[in-house]
Amino acid sequence: MKELVVVAIGGNSIIKDNASQSIEHQAEAVKAVADTVLEMLASDYNIVLTHGNGRR
Repeated sequence: MKELVVVAIGGNSIIKDNASQSIEHQAEAVKAVADTVLEMLASDYNIVLTHGNGRR
C-alpha cells in the first residue's frame, strides 16, 4: 500500500524571508516545491496537496 503524504503549500513555504517576496522569488520557490512533489510521485507516494496562508 502506498504511503500517504500531505504537502502544504503557501505562505511560509513560498516566501522564505523578507528579502524574497518578489514574484520571481516566489516562482522559484513554487518550482522547487513542485519538483519535490514530482519526485515524491515518482517514488510512488499518494499525495494530498493543500494550500494555506502561513502566519508571518
